[in-house]
Amino acid sequence: MGLTKQYLRYVASAVFGLIGSQKGNIVFVTLRGEKGRYVAVPACEHVFIWDLRKGEKILILQGLKQEVTCLCPSPDGLHLAVGYENGSIRIFSLLSGEGNVTFNGHKAAVTTLKYDQLGGRLASGSKVWGLVLVSEEKRLITGASDSELRAWDIAYLQEIEDPEEPEPKKSKASVPGIQDVLEDGTLEMDEAPEDRILSCRKAGSIMREGRDRVVNLAVDKTGRILACHGTDSVLEVFCILSKEEIQKKMDKKMKKARKKARLDSCKVEEEGLEISVEMTLQDEIQRVANIKTSAKIKSFDLIHSPQGELKAVFLLQNNLVELYSLNPSSPAPQPVRTSRITLGGHRSDVRTLSFSSDNIAVLSAAADSIKIWNRSTLQCIRTMTCEYALCSFFVPGDRQVVIGTKTGKLQLYDLASGNMLETVDAHDGALWSMSLSPDQDGALIATGSADRNVKIWGMDFGDCHKSLFAHDDSVMYLQFVPKSHLFFTAGKDHKIKQWDADKFEHIQTLEGHHQEIWCLAVSPNGDYVVSSSHDKSLRLWERTREPLILEEEREMQREAEYEESVAKEDQPAVPGETQGDSYFTGKKTIETVKAVPLPTNPILMAYGNISPSAYVLEIFKGIKSSELEESLLVLPFSYVPDILKLFNEFIQLGTDIELLCRCLFFLLRIHFGQITSNQMLIPVIEKLKETTISKVTQVRDIIGFNMAGLDYLKRECEAKSEVMFFADATSQFEEKKRKRKKREKLILTLT
Repeated sequence: MGLTKQYLRYVASAVFGLIGSQKGNIVFVTLRGEKGRYVAVPACEHVFIWDLRKGEKILILQGLKQEVTCLCPSPDGLHLAVGYENGSIRIFSLLSGEGNVTFNGHKAAVTTLKYDQLGGRLASGSKVWGLVLVSEEKRLITGASDSELRAWDIAYLQEIEDPEEPEPKKSKASVPGIQDVLEDGTLEMDEAPEDRILSCRKAGSIMREGRDRVVNLAVDKTGRILACHGTDSVLEVFCILSKEEIQKKMDKKMKKARKKARLDSCKVEEEGLEISVEMTLQDEIQRVANIKTSAKIKSFDLIHSPQGELKAVFLLQNNLVELYSLNPSSPAPQPVRTSRITLGGHRSDVRTLSFSSDNIAVLSAAADSIKIWNRSTLQCIRTMTCEYALCSFFVPGDRQVVIGTKTGKLQLYDLASGNMLETVDAHDGALWSMSLSPDQDGALIATGSADRNVKIWGMDFGDCHKSLFAHDDSVMYLQFVPKSHLFFTAGKDHKIKQWDADKFEHIQTLEGHHQEIWCLAVSPNGDYVVSSSHDKSLRLWERTREPLILEEEREMQREAEYEESVAKEDQPAVPGETQGDSYFTGKKTIETVKAVPLPTNPILMAYGNISPSAYVLEIFKGIKSSELEESLLVLPFSYVPDILKLFNEFIQLGTDIELLCRCLFFLLRIHFGQITSNQMLIPVIEKLKETTISKVTQVRDIIGFNMAGLDYLKRECEAKSEVMFFADATSQFEEKKRKRKKREKLILTLT
């Protein structure tokens, strides 16, 4: 018997090279009593807390699997609400970094979260964008696909008066929420504001300088500063004036109107002039300044410093965080960039990765820079500028690295100084790949393609040994584990897969990236794998000592695929729910599927909706008598204990005793040793012994009684007839049999 090939499991070790992912929003958080210094940034499935002053990552809120889509700090600054792509919400403690509370309700990604003033209630929204309340929550500002900001006046519908209704009837009408009319003419309400009916009326529009759609819209905690941005790199900041400021502005406007009227009027008497000035939305909302960032804006947050300055932090499209400050009260406020976080990652997607020979250093290169990372600490220890890099490797000795660029150049860098030592114009086009000659020739070649297949070729005859369907999208990278026939593939389907080139088997799938994977690298000792993706993250995978069993891995994969298919089905979450019914929000999961009663098997329904045990008996009855023992011989012993228990039930019911006893005695005869050695079957055999003896005795008595009755009927029939009926029939049969034998003997004699 051959030995089973053992594999070791790779697990996710860390996420690095990422400052912030683009699906979620950046927010200011309060740590150690300081406001405006720390920010929370979504980082794939995790949340990073960055110190803007030092540019360091100080805390990681560990997520599970889904990507973060929304962040919201609590008013007391002790907790952070995190919304995920699958609709779940987790509440993290900023003191311990642990998430102890989880809410599940949305069926799509959570796009907005908001605490109430006390922090006791949390409102969440899915696929909701661009809504803010200003002016003591009496005005709503919205942004849409056009370039305008629209303002809406909000009022409560307290009472609808009917002019045709008599006055006494009006006073007795029961209007919910209205108790009495006070002396000053105001209405005394007995219901909470959130229970009243709202009316919304358009108050006007604000023209933005940008001509694209509004992407994000937000106000600061004071409600005085309104900011928005489009798909570009400009944030437009507005100030919402107070009532006193609006009144002063209107007084100035009135003076100007009167002065102009006096100059234009030909009348002598100035007292007769009637001047009216209308207040517009531009009089209430004033433009402050525009903040231009170094790249396209993905999200932002605002906060006021104790000195009165407005701080705006930005998460940019190029994996960058920038902080700007300005003074809104100055006559001409100018935004100033005070800090930025750049060291933690590349500005564009990483296209090439390499390991040093001692497995300690990791090289990553993108469109404009090369970074050297310490694998154990995940810190960037060297950054060098370069052209658009497509391939790379460490020169033996690990003191220099070679980069192949998109313009076809080879660039040699010294790691100690960070300087470029030499440039060689190697090709006229892009230099996609390069490699050092191996120490020993391999016997196999593996290729991956955009056709989603991996082909394994032999070096001896050049034939294709096997073609494997590897990924659901293009295979972007492939690399062998050194000194083995195991290899890894990376695809656009966000997955990394490990394969055995000898047995042509899929070993393991590594999932974690949320977008296309561009490249990967395997360490020389095979203990580590590092990968890069379009989500701007670098992920480190580590080989453990845990053995990997392929059957269990495939079973887990089938369960995961089934759960995913169940989650994607457009079916009601509540059993029996029909479309259009209003039930609580939920999602169909594997637990809810298991809780639903299983439908009746169609085979059992075909037999008249019988029970499974009755179906087993029907199968036994359908076997021919001559083939019964052969059928029982091929029955595996693992089914015998269950069948013996069913036989006990059938015999107690007294159905088909003869058939069941025949099967029972034959099974006991051929499996005697295994049955008697199994302690679990001894009670079953004891019950069968008692049941069989009693039921067989009853059947024997019934058969004996029936035989005696038939004998009595025989005698009665013969006594009433002159001919011995039964004896005559027997003699005639014997006579025919005797004549047939004589005829057969005569034929044999003649032949």
